[in-house]
Amino acid sequence: MDTAPSASAAAAAAPDADSDSALVADVVEALVSAPRLPEPPPIPTLLAPNLSRLADSHHPRVLSLAASHPGLASPDLLLAYRRLLSPPSCLSSLVPLLPVLPYRHLLPLLLSFVPLDPLRHLHRHLLSHLPTSHLADAALSAYARLRLRLPHLAAQFLHSLRRRRGVRPSLQAANAVLSALARSPSTSPQASLDVFRSLIALRLHPNHYTFNLLVHTHCSKGTLADALATLSTMQGFGLSPDAVTYNTLLNAHCRKGMLGEARALLARMKRDGIAPTRATYNTLVSAFARLGWIKEATKVVESMTAFGFEPDLRTYNALAVGLCQAGKVDEALRLKDEMERLSTVFPDVVTYNTLVDACFKWRCSSDALRLLEEMRDKGVKPTLFTHNIVVKGLCKEGKLKEALGKLEKIAEEGLAPDVITYNTLIDAYCKAGNVAKAFTLMDEMVGKGLKMDTFTLNTVLYNLCKMKRYEDAEELLHSPPQRGFMPNEVSYGTVMASYFKEYNLEPALHLWDEMIERKLTPSISTYNTLIKGLCGIGRLKEAIDKLNELMEKGLVPDETTYNIIIHAYCKEGDLENAFQFHNKMVENSFKPDVVTCNTLMNGLCLHGKLDKALKLFESWVEKGKKVDVITYNTLIQSMCKDGDVDTALRFFADMEVKGLQPDTFTYNVVLSALSEAERSEEAQNMLHNVLGEVKVDLMGKLLALLAWITILQGCCMVKSLTYDYSSSIECLPEPPEPQYGGGIVRNADFNAGLQGWSAFGYGSLAEGSSPAGNRFAVATNRTRPYQSVSQKVLLHNDTHYTLSAWLQVSGGVADVWVVVKTADDFIHAGGVVAKAGCWSMLKGGLTTVSGGRAEIYFESNATADIWVDSVSVKPFTKEEWSTHRDASVGTARRKTVRLQATDSAGNPLPGAAVSLETVRNGFPLGAAMSSEILRNLAYQSWFTSRFTVTTFENEMKWYSTEPAPGREDYSVPDAMLEFAKQHGIAVRGHNVFWDDPNQQPRWLIAWDVVNENLHFSFFERRFGWDASTAFYAAARMLDAGPTLMFMNDYNTLEQPGDLAALPARYMQRLKQITSGYPQNGAGMAIGLEGHFTAPVNIPYMRAALDTLAQAGVPVWLTEVDVAGGPSQAYYLEEVLREAYAHPAVQGVILWAAWRPQGCYVMCLTDNEFNNLPQGDIVDQLITEWTTAPRAGTTDAEGFFQAELAHGEYKVTVTHPSLNTSVSQSVKVDLGSGSHYFIQV
Repeated sequence: MDTAPSASAAAAAAPDADSDSALVADVVEALVSAPRLPEPPPIPTLLAPNLSRLADSHHPRVLSLAASHPGLASPDLLLAYRRLLSPPSCLSSLVPLLPVLPYRHLLPLLLSFVPLDPLRHLHRHLLSHLPTSHLADAALSAYARLRLRLPHLAAQFLHSLRRRRGVRPSLQAANAVLSALARSPSTSPQASLDVFRSLIALRLHPNHYTFNLLVHTHCSKGTLADALATLSTMQGFGLSPDAVTYNTLLNAHCRKGMLGEARALLARMKRDGIAPTRATYNTLVSAFARLGWIKEATKVVESMTAFGFEPDLRTYNALAVGLCQAGKVDEALRLKDEMERLSTVFPDVVTYNTLVDACFKWRCSSDALRLLEEMRDKGVKPTLFTHNIVVKGLCKEGKLKEALGKLEKIAEEGLAPDVITYNTLIDAYCKAGNVAKAFTLMDEMVGKGLKMDTFTLNTVLYNLCKMKRYEDAEELLHSPPQRGFMPNEVSYGTVMASYFKEYNLEPALHLWDEMIERKLTPSISTYNTLIKGLCGIGRLKEAIDKLNELMEKGLVPDETTYNIIIHAYCKEGDLENAFQFHNKMVENSFKPDVVTCNTLMNGLCLHGKLDKALKLFESWVEKGKKVDVITYNTLIQSMCKDGDVDTALRFFADMEVKGLQPDTFTYNVVLSALSEAERSEEAQNMLHNVLGEVKVDLMGKLLALLAWITILQGCCMVKSLTYDYSSSIECLPEPPEPQYGGGIVRNADFNAGLQGWSAFGYGSLAEGSSPAGNRFAVATNRTRPYQSVSQKVLLHNDTHYTLSAWLQVSGGVADVWVVVKTADDFIHAGGVVAKAGCWSMLKGGLTTVSGGRAEIYFESNATADIWVDSVSVKPFTKEEWSTHRDASVGTARRKTVRLQATDSAGNPLPGAAVSLETVRNGFPLGAAMSSEILRNLAYQSWFTSRFTVTTFENEMKWYSTEPAPGREDYSVPDAMLEFAKQHGIAVRGHNVFWDDPNQQPRWLIAWDVVNENLHFSFFERRFGWDASTAFYAAARMLDAGPTLMFMNDYNTLEQPGDLAALPARYMQRLKQITSGYPQNGAGMAIGLEGHFTAPVNIPYMRAALDTLAQAGVPVWLTEVDVAGGPSQAYYLEEVLREAYAHPAVQGVILWAAWRPQGCYVMCLTDNEFNNLPQGDIVDQLITEWTTAPRAGTTDAEGFFQAELAHGEYKVTVTHPSLNTSVSQSVKVDLGSGSHYFIQV
């Protein structure tokens, strides 16, 4: 229980309180009266009588009373009192002084206090108490000036002044906030715009400096459109852009490579009467020099001199940068010597940094380090930037330990590693595959108080994408700006490029649109990413559109831009346009590089124009231009392919003369050619020479030996012309032997353990075995999709490969797919749904454009262990592939039949005349039809003379027949059906139901068939997971006749990277549908849309058909087209021949319905119904696949023999002894016999 203080205790406390108040009053009086003395004494002297009695608790009271005293003449003694007696971080002793101190005292006081206030107590006080004008200016300036990255606090305070009104800061203080935001790497342009709006709301009139800060902010953040828009805002306030404004804009546009815009700005600057300054000229010199346009840069220097501006250190350094970037290090060094000789300007640390960096890039580290010593000898002290160049150079040479050791050297010289130092090391360790060390360095970086910036972000994004962690990359890209992360166009370009590599167009284009919405101005590099991605998926026309767009925006295409377009044209076989682009490069002052030359030569060689490729090579060499190993490999391979081995050997020898070391590809091609020409002795001599050559390093010898081993493997196991059409959809307890004995895969059945196999992606690899003794590989401890089993192989140029493997996972069910990693791409080659407890077969394929080293590995988004066995990679030349097709056509589409003519008594009729006429082709090849056919006679004539089967393009779809609830209109499809019936054209109904939500009417009713059921689930989401099963079952009950019910979808043949459409996924869905279907699925059929893009993966198409054939139901290609381009007709022919040759395919519909405004993707005719190249191909194949009329006479036994394509024939027999003839219908197909009797 508490006890109240006694009366005596209270009486004792009263004198103490009085004494305390008296002490404070005495001190206050001394501080207020002392300034009136002629010479005020120092604080210790002034307060000597009371100094020993003062405690920390007194200081706030003393300062508060003194500051509010009406007799206070000067606050100087109050400041001195606080400095001497109060702790510097004490807010309560600071607050009383804030209203009375002038700006000159407030600013240094706040600059010293704010760093001691990590919890932002002062900031909260300022937000809750209305300050004086002096305090407002001082606080804004203090938070803006300090290097603690606190401009956001200054901005918050300014916004609070706008809201509270009553106090208006100076324009100088507001500009200080804008300046701080402009310098901060972690703030967005929007923050500066918000400050500008508050500035206007506070009735401050912006000046040139204000607007120049806004322009600088937009330029530094890459939002150049907003920077230009600021000029109009500026004029609205009665101000015109000055030299600083224009120089800032010029510099930003030049750095982006937008020289067209820069020239326009320069012209506008002159029109406005703003004379170019030295900075203007130096900006242009720097821009031209960076682009390698040294002549143009020199002309600007001449103009600069003519206008009275002598080149200064910045000018010389800009020229040095340009020379070094172009690899002209000797000229750059001579420029440095010239500077020293002229004695007007001397090389500084920037000059030496440029040269040191160039030596690392174009020479070697020893030259760079010697230049660094010269720099020190001449009294030029290395900066942190210099050390960062050294760290970067050592990292580039792979000397990571030496680079890491530079951290200590930096500290020894009194410097501290910065974000750039760590970013360089992080990037290098990531590229070296040591991601763990990279993350350790990131932790160390943050531990030292360094915040990760956009470069760190982009480095992490790049490596996340490299590890195929796209969701993590996008999450990081879209995270709020924190810890310094501000995505730029490079960030978006990095993720876009990765999506394009995976042929995943939609998210890549979405990111491009998002980048534009965020007002990030794409650089030429970002445009190159987009153009390369579009070209890579066969959308060359869109790529050209983007090329035109970038030029309209003032960007200058670089060598990379043109090389991408040239490569795309060559890839499509359009060499004419490829060379036009080459000429365009020259017209635009760009110099074609060795990549350009190699691309053009490869295009010529691939299309059988070796003679022109050699002329290009000779012209290139005569001009003294650089060639490389790829140049020679391209020509040597083409010569070997043409059988000109002697010329190839001469070029091989010429490589040594030019100091070029042959690589694996070179040895593989030459040794293969010698072996095929039965010149094995020369091949062995070449191998022995390489292995015994002193100057050839160990790796080179191993590469040559590997090439020879590959050739021996080829001799032993690859020379087979038989294609294995077998596949499996069963999950087996043990895997069968690998197809083709594994082909070029070493230790394909793992009977030799893990020999020849490796762990891919820093995963773990173990050997497994079954109770029956079967051995296999196990990719275990997986945390990333790509961590699995891999083997390195050598792939040939322009070759088809079929791949197969048997796979299992340690738990559950998972999609597993095979990837072929080449020098410049990751190619999806097939996939399967793998299960635990049994083995599933993956069958796929790919076609190589260029050969070389590659690595085959498996991926899965599941983290379960992947078990791998019976792997096969089998190469076939294009000629061998065609041979397989022809052989399959001979058995699947044609039959030798014997017709025997007899009289009425059954006696043979020798010498009877027999004629055969095709009534109907046995293989339905049709085309989609549009309603235009009802009113266009030319269309009718063209169509009916070719096709016997059709699909209505859109007219049978729900949204066409019932566009609104209850408003049904079947008049158009009914008329089309009547037209088809009149002309004997069979119709496939397409489609009554479509699972894509974008293709639905605005209300729901249950109909029968479902389209694109693998990719969409519109009805399942509304009616349950078994909705489609119920629809198919209902359809069969309503139509119990022979009509086939198709499951129709896309990408099962076209795109091995579309996991939703894998053959295994198709089979799963088909099985689910047939589980509720009458008669165990009788009448079900597989519909494969077949919307292809060039280049078409023909081996994958065949492998997918092999797998789908195991379902035992009819297979049709239902909507075949090939995206436009020079190779459209070629790939259409390849697709149609592949479909016709495959035994499982029972019909093909071309998705080429004619409309005056154009077809869906592919047209067969023009609007005058003259065939396009695609139409010519179709006519050629119809003729080829139809047996021409035959005639002959029966032999002595009354037989007439003919090889006929499957179909229905009218056979007419006439005998000379009888005044009559007889005609009979004969049907030839797989199920019919081969012996027919015709009685006359």
